[in-house]
Amino acid sequence: MSSTFCSATYTTLPKGKAVLMAVYNPAQTRTSVMRVKVPNGNAQVYDVRGNRITTDVVCANITDVTDCDVFFTTRFNGSSLNYFYLEPAFNTRELIMTNLTFNKPYRINDEQFIQASSYSDYQLIVTKNGVNHTFNFSLSYRQYFSNENDWCGGMSGAYIFRPTSDQSSPYSQFTSASIVIGQNLLQIRIIGSATTTNMRIYNDISKGIEIETFVNSLPYNSGSGVEVILVVNSPNITNNKTFYTDSMGMEMQKRIINYRPSWKLNPTQYVSGNYYPVTAAIYIKDVNSGVMMG
Repeated sequence: MSSTFCSATYTTLPKGKAVLMAVYNPAQTRTSVMRVKVPNGNAQVYDVRGNRITTDVVCANITDVTDCDVFFTTRFNGSSLNYFYLEPAFNTRELIMTNLTFNKPYRINDEQFIQASSYSDYQLIVTKNGVNHTFNFSLSYRQYFSNENDWCGGMSGAYIFRPTSDQSSPYSQFTSASIVIGQNLLQIRIIGSATTTNMRIYNDISKGIEIETFVNSLPYNSGSGVEVILVVNSPNITNNKTFYTDSMGMEMQKRIINYRPSWKLNPTQYVSGNYYPVTAAIYIKDVNSGVMMG
C-alpha cells in the first residue's frame, strides 16, 4: 500500500526519533518476516534489549522514492506480543535492485533457486532439492457487465464479479524486470505497460510466493470498465479442477470448479461462479505427488 498509510514512521524517523512497535502473533509458535513502511533506507530494527536485528530496506515504488519497506525476521511464541524499536540509521540499509538476467539461477537458500525465462510468457522455474517446478503468470482482463436492470445478478461492481463473456484478453505487457536479494527476502519487480508487480520469497519457497500487483488507472470506454485478473499457471501440477482459498484470512477452504459440496450446482455464469475472494492465500496441490504451489 502507499507509504502514507504509516504516519508514525513517516513523521517520527525523519526527526531522528525511534518508533516503538508492538507485534501480536495470534497463531502458534513460528518464525515470520515482518514488513513496515518507512520514508527512506536509513532505518534499523532493534529488540527491546538493544540487540541489532538484521534489517533489509527495499524501495520498489518507481513513482515514489519515499515509499520503502523494512523487512526483518523474528520468532514468535504462540499467542504472544513482541516489541521492537525502529530507529534512524546513519548508513542506508536500502538494497539496490539490479536488472534481472533471464535463465540465470538466483539463490533463495542453499537448496532452492529461482530463474525467469522471458517477458512474452513470464515463466519462473523454482529448483528445490534438485527438482524443478515451473509456473508462469500473466495479466488479463474482461469487460464487466454493466446492465443494472438485468434480472440475473445485476451489474458487476465492488461486491459482484460479473464479466460479459468467458473469454479474456491480454493486459499490461511486461517490459522490464529487476531483482534484489537480501538477508530476509528475494524480491523480483516486474514493470508492465499498465502495472507493476512485486514478487517476494521469504528465504524458503515452501512458505509460498507473495505477489503484489499495482494497477494503473483502468480504461473506461463506452460506459463499460474492465476486470483485471492475475493468471497463475503451473503446467506440471495436476489438481483435478481443485484449489484452496483462505476463508476471511483464517482457514483454507477446498474449492472445485462448477461444484458445491452442499447442493447440486447448475452453473449459468461459469466465470463468476468460480471466483472467490482471497484476502491472504490461494494454492493448488498435485493429486499424485502432493506438490503445492501458492
